[in-house]
Amino acid sequence: MKSSLPFPSQSFNINGKFVALDRPVVLGILNVTPDSFYADSRSMSIDKLIVKADKMVAEGAWALDVGGMSSRPGASIISHEEEWSRISDVLSELQSLRGKVLISLDTLHASTAAKALGKGWVDIINDVSGGHYDDDMHRVVAESKVPYILMDMPGTPKTMQDDLNESTDIVSDVVLRLERLIEKAHKAGIIEVILDVGFGFGKTLSQNFTLLDSLDIIRERLDNPICVGVSRKSMITKTLSIDSTQALNGTTVLHTVALSKGASMLRCHDVRPAMEAIELMLSLKKK
Repeated sequence: MKSSLPFPSQSFNINGKFVALDRPVVLGILNVTPDSFYADSRSMSIDKLIVKADKMVAEGAWALDVGGMSSRPGASIISHEEEWSRISDVLSELQSLRGKVLISLDTLHASTAAKALGKGWVDIINDVSGGHYDDDMHRVVAESKVPYILMDMPGTPKTMQDDLNESTDIVSDVVLRLERLIEKAHKAGIIEVILDVGFGFGKTLSQNFTLLDSLDIIRERLDNPICVGVSRKSMITKTLSIDSTQALNGTTVLHTVALSKGASMLRCHDVRPAMEAIELMLSLKKK
């Protein structure tokens, strides 16, 4: 079924295989961390993670996004060695699901990306620093010829919420930073770049909503697919005075807005509600 959402049909070259995409998709979050902001997503148990992965695949996830380091505000960047020790066994176990789902690796360490890509364990690299943290990341991704999710994050997780300026033109600022990172990625040889505007990363609460409302403008100006990561985040919990365990309904509302603004991918903790939002939006537009 072709989408009549503002969503361009496209195809990705993933490990030498072209994957067609003509509708929004869902990336299920698999955190191999003890300290992610959403407690129910934390797990260091391989068995529990595989059960969660199986459930996400059954519910329609297009890809599983595996991360070994929390990037919540104030978090410290762990070493490549610690990150690899957390995720390597999980990535190995997830190989049984290849063919049913793609595997995305959430890392800002080029060494971690290189190891996983070298073993043929992952199909996509998701870098919250957009290549800003590790100068080797763009080269590693380019050599592997996989899609690259490039996110806007001024500073690091530990510093990104310092010195926020509410009066700045956040849309222009984010577009400018992304343009620079896209240019750098393309110069390194990365062909397929997916953008993440970085909700909650170096933005005020108000600026997060401004960015969400401006996704269509950003997509038009940058002409890249957009991955949206608002799942159970503080822009929901702070606005509604709830905690992350109560933020599923708010997440679905924001997903619906993001889809109406042309989002190509929803990165989230809860796959089935996101898939339902996609199906309902497609049905609405089809009518």
